[in-house]
Amino acid sequence: METKQLVLHNLRNWYLIVLLGLLPDTTHAQAPVIVAQPLSRTNIPLTSATFTVHAEGEGPLAYRWLKNSLELTNGVRISGATSSNLTVSVGSALEAGNYSVIVSNHFDATVSDVATLTVTDPYIRQHPTDAAGRLGSTVTLRVTADGTPPAYQWRHEGTNIASATSSAFTRSSLQPWHYGNYDVVISNHYGSTISKQAYLGINLATNDTFAPSVIGETYTVGLQPDGGIVIGGSFSSVAGQSRVRMARFLRACLKMWGINFGS
Repeated sequence: METKQLVLHNLRNWYLIVLLGLLPDTTHAQAPVIVAQPLSRTNIPLTSATFTVHAEGEGPLAYRWLKNSLELTNGVRISGATSSNLTVSVGSALEAGNYSVIVSNHFDATVSDVATLTVTDPYIRQHPTDAAGRLGSTVTLRVTADGTPPAYQWRHEGTNIASATSSAFTRSSLQPWHYGNYDVVISNHYGSTISKQAYLGINLATNDTFAPSVIGETYTVGLQPDGGIVIGGSFSSVAGQSRVRMARFLRACLKMWGINFGS
């Protein structure tokens, strides 16, 4: 602020009048200038979003961050509400919105551009993975999602599976028609997303009940065109019968004949 003097006089008396504050000091009286605006960004749940502003001007500079034009205060999700760096702890799409900052000094204030925080909600952190099982067995597929608590709907080849509405889907008593691609639709108040496909394979082979007792070692096993099985080795008995080094089994019964080679 400048001080001016006004002198009045007549022929006999002099008068000194001091005028204060009538003329502003325009040398430094200016609002802060924002040289780097805060930038928009996209986050997933359980991460942090930081907005930064760079301003110049006569100090000290003060900062007030806003979300959707409402002033923020520090708390569980917000830190740095009165500094040049604002950090938002993103839990869900509730933290999404338009963020800006008012930068002020003793003379005036400047408002930054708006920076938009977009939150991917729901977000699939772990997709279901391929699985396989034998006939009659049980297989479970799982998915992990973050954000606002969602609803789940599992699908088989694009068709909804009745009552498959949780983060884990169990297919019990596997049958041949259960094979194929499975995925899950995850949705909440803010949106929906579809997981990657997981392939479920079914092992159609039945349990092998062919296990004859052999005294000695079996080195080779051969399947013949008629369904018979030939084994060879250094054994002396097969299924309770004397068989040396080679034996043959029919498809319809355990054994048919044996070949005894001398030792």
